[in-house]
Amino acid sequence: MTGRTLIFLLILIHYSCIPLDKEVPPDPRTFDPPDTNLRQLSSSLPYFKDYLQAMDHINLTDFLEGDGPFTVFMPNQLAFTRFRINNEISSAEQIPDDKLKNILLYHIIPGHWTLLQIPGGYYPTYAIEQTTSNPIDLFIDSNDLFRLNGIVAMDEPDLETINGVIHSISEVLTIPTVMTHLSVNRELSMIYDILNSDYLDQELQQQFHQDIPFTFLAPTNLALEMLLEEHEEWQSYKDIPRETLKNILAYHLVTGNNLLLKNILEDRMISTLNGTSFTIEPEFTGWVIRDRFGTTARVTINDIQAVNGVIHSVDRVLMP
Repeated sequence: MTGRTLIFLLILIHYSCIPLDKEVPPDPRTFDPPDTNLRQLSSSLPYFKDYLQAMDHINLTDFLEGDGPFTVFMPNQLAFTRFRINNEISSAEQIPDDKLKNILLYHIIPGHWTLLQIPGGYYPTYAIEQTTSNPIDLFIDSNDLFRLNGIVAMDEPDLETINGVIHSISEVLTIPTVMTHLSVNRELSMIYDILNSDYLDQELQQQFHQDIPFTFLAPTNLALEMLLEEHEEWQSYKDIPRETLKNILAYHLVTGNNLLLKNILEDRMISTLNGTSFTIEPEFTGWVIRDRFGTTARVTINDIQAVNGVIHSVDRVLMP
């Protein structure tokens, strides 16, 4: 045995005799849990000055100090610069207080969600629809780029606090209308294209841009494709006679009513824009819509809340 080998064995024996319960040195990359709340952390970062100033203006300072947890998509200074330019104002405080309050609260959702944790889908915010006080939804798409209502705005994610997490964003989010929600969900892209087409009756088009709350049963792309397959002479929606298309869509529209399915616990008949009715039947797994011919459509997503109405996506086109 060589001298070098002997030395190696002695070192090995020495370290093998160290007790297993010996304290391990702390990892210098670990950090203590955050000890500041959302208000304190955002106050310490100069690029959230305009957001906090606007929150103070409408007396929402205490909101960010609440128990939470909250996830805040907090617009930075660049976002507010764009916001002022787009609205032709010099300060966010020029926006009426009730509108500004809803805008700011629309950037906050319940729960503690880091960027990697949050799945795509609809999330209720603290902004509300005025006639029902139902939370207005934020649509998050995390399939490729992280999008908020279709907008890629993430700047600095995952600023942790004791009562939630802040994600810095470079846009002030616009509270969505029904048409906004239809435009950003890929599974509803076909109905959005139809509603924006010159082929559709203009008077009916205007119904989807009204401020008075309304309810829309939005057929999914698969539902519309199924309708075209059932009628060989229809290769696209432009092959559907205009009056027929108008009548079909009017049958999916309930005006003057922000109808929330979560409040419907028994069968209920609903009158539509075209003068006929459908029936909503609550089931254990969700809701079924039945037209006057007995055809059923299942609700795939219920109560997608916008500022001017509510959407329920359905898996079949109902026939008036």
